[in-house]
Amino acid sequence: MIIRNATLNDAKFIRKISIDSTIKRDSKEKTGFLEFNTLSEKEYSKRIKLTPFFYVAEDNNDIIGFLSAFPNKLLNLIKSNEPEVFEYMVKQRGSFIYGDQIAVKKEYYGKGIAKLLYTGLKKDARKESFSSILGIICHKPIKNENSIKFNKKIGFKLIDELKIKDLVFGVYKLTLST
Repeated sequence: MIIRNATLNDAKFIRKISIDSTIKRDSKEKTGFLEFNTLSEKEYSKRIKLTPFFYVAEDNNDIIGFLSAFPNKLLNLIKSNEPEVFEYMVKQRGSFIYGDQIAVKKEYYGKGIAKLLYTGLKKDARKESFSSILGIICHKPIKNENSIKFNKKIGFKLIDELKIKDLVFGVYKLTLST
């Protein structure tokens, strides 16, 4: 299994993982993208070209997970399904990376794939002198306990909550040491 930068050829596989990771508000599942309007293959391709912080986990030539993240200076260039989140992030100060999406195929849950993806991001972000990584996790109507537990385990701390209509997202920050 390897972690590498995503290529344009990966966009359709990334989109499939995103679709498979989307859950409904009344779902019994507690982990996934809550009623997320999945990006098109074209939009994923655009994002892959835009940022050096788009990674995939590959096992035997099969894409099993991905992580997309963007330097804060690029956030205005991204088409968003969550404009309020991006507006919030654009207003944040400092030089940071916004961790936009992370997903792993269900059959690979608990095997350390997400941790490996974040390890690559943290290493590259430090190399480029970013001070932190920010991300959001759904708190309501479904609290994504698995994601919260994982993010806290790798060093993220809750710094704020963002209310958008009937949704509440926790804003988490990982401070990067040099």
